[in-house]
This record gives sequence, structure tokens and C-alpha cells, in this order.
Amino acid sequence: RKHMEQAPAVGCCMCQQPFKYRCPKCSRVTCCLACCQAHKQEFDCDGRRPRSEFTSRRSQLDENVVYRDFLLLEEAARKVGSTQRGATLGLPRMRLPKKLQKLQRAASSRGTVLLFLPEGLARHTENTSFYVERKDTILWRVKWVFPRADTSFTEGSVSDKTPLAELLEEFFAMHPDNVTRRNRLRVYAGVRAELGIYLKAEGVPGGENKFHALSLTDSLETALSGKVVVEFPVLHVCSADEAQLLTLVTQEEALCATTALQDAVLGPRRGKVRDKRPHDGAHTDTAAAAVAAVDTAADSVLGNTHLPGNPGAAAAVAAQSALAVHGAEEIDLSEFDEG
Repeated sequence: RKHMEQAPAVGCCMCQQPFKYRCPKCSRVTCCLACCQAHKQEFDCDGRRPRSEFTSRRSQLDENVVYRDFLLLEEAARKVGSTQRGATLGLPRMRLPKKLQKLQRAASSRGTVLLFLPEGLARHTENTSFYVERKDTILWRVKWVFPRADTSFTEGSVSDKTPLAELLEEFFAMHPDNVTRRNRLRVYAGVRAELGIYLKAEGVPGGENKFHALSLTDSLETALSGKVVVEFPVLHVCSADEAQLLTLVTQEEALCATTALQDAVLGPRRGKVRDKRPHDGAHTDTAAAAVAAVDTAADSVLGNTHLPGNPGAAAAVAAQSALAVHGAEEIDLSEFDEG
């Protein structure tokens, strides 16, 4: 309590020079940054204004104390209101347009868990992928990353029926319209035969450093089956020596992530008969796996250097899935002090 008592404002508490700053917590005055840091060590002060401090005397209940308590209650009310409206991790629950709902359902029918970021983020704005219902085809926006050449290309409307080998070969095709791309990729001239395609793993533990190895003989639809995709696929083209530096995700990790996020994002299918038997330990394990997958999905996106606005992207992945797993009624007030 002795640290909370206001010191006389006659000069800097460390060097007695004319003061410029007053500590929000202990009210001691300092003249410069060095003295401010020194006073924190000397008086064991963190410099943060207390958000909920007990006031024992009515004489101490001034307008500053009332205003401080008002702000705390207002923030708590805002937190409760946002949660009741379906907010998750500080982001509003997204209401997807019908075309994105169809795209997400079509991807799910192919075994791909497709996650969308909130409106306004660059990657969501750039996504031009759509589902052609009459042809039962997804036309993906695909970003190709070539680490050795330190360059990337983006293609729109790539059919998911096209083999990956055919898509990759287009970058090295000998035709006049492809001169610019071939020049930028000339460092791959001697290693074209050993190139492989890798998809960054999302929703798995340590996903920021793990990748899925894709088969060149598979179509894009088959290659993305059993994977988690954020907005649109980002494919990394690596040579054999570069591939040795990558950590590949195991089949069990990929299956756990896709199974947990599939139900969390899309919810139960219409017409599905619900099991009314009492819940057992298996249900608890499934819920725990879903929660773990949501957390690791956020960590995975946070480590993706190719996503613009990474902190928002990390929260957005969990924003679509955590609500279905945790429920909207849970309110986290752990950041508020007691009282």
C-alpha cells in the first residue's frame, strides 16, 4: 500500500529535477524515460493504472474513481453484448453470402474444410473462387509460391478437375505469352524434373512449419481432399533440396484437424438423425479435439507469412469454428480484476 500513496510533486522522484511525467499507478513524478524505468524497479511499480482498486474512505471517492469504475463496467457490458450477438475472439460471427455457402458446402463434399476470413481483410477481398453448380466444378483462385526464385504468381478460375502436373507445366511452357514467367523462374531450369508441390498445413499442431506433400498426378480436387484451406490454396513449389527442409504433416494429424473443424464450421447436416443416447466419454474427447483443432488453426494461420493481416487472420479462423464448439454463452472475463 505504501507504493500507492501519492508522492509530493516537487521534483523527479529519482533525481529531483523538474518533472514532466506522472506515473498512472503510484503518482510519482519523473523527468525522463531513464528515471521512469528506474522508479519502476525502485518502487516495484508496473506503471499501469489499477482498473479496480478498493476505496476504503468516502473522501477518496472522487470523480476520477467513479469514471474509472464506469469505464470498467462499460467494457464488461460491451464484452457481454458482443458475446450474445455471436462474437468470438473479438470478431463478429460471419454471415456468409449464399455463393460462399455453396462454395464451402461444395468443398466439404470433396473432403476439404474451407475457412473464410472476415470482410475487409486483403485475402478475403482477393478471393475469387466460386462454385459452378451446373458443372459441379470449383474454380479456385490459386497462389503459387516459388521460394528459390523469391517470387509468386496468382491464377484465377483454376478448375479443380485439372491435374497439378498440368498446372505446374504451364509456368514453363514455351509460348510468347509466358516469357515473363519463364524468365522469373529460370533458376529452376536444372531442377524441373525434381520439383514438388506442397500445401501449408492449417489446423494442425505446429502448422506454421508443416506442409502437405501433394502428388503431381492428382487433380486439384483430389490434392485438397482431407486438407484445411483458408480462403484459397497457396501452393509452394520446391526442389528436392528445399523439400528436405520442410516438415511434413502426418496422416493422423491431418485427419484429426479436418474431422474436428468440419463439424465446427459447417455444423450438423440437415436431416441428420441425432443420437439421443446419454453422452459418454467419446463425445467429450471429440469436443476436446475440436477445441484443440480450433486453437491450432489460429496458431497455424498466425505463422503464415503469406497471409496479409496475420493477427486478424489468426482470429478469423477460430471465429468461424470456436462458436460452434464452445457456444456463444461463454464469456471470458479473466482479463478483468476482481471487484
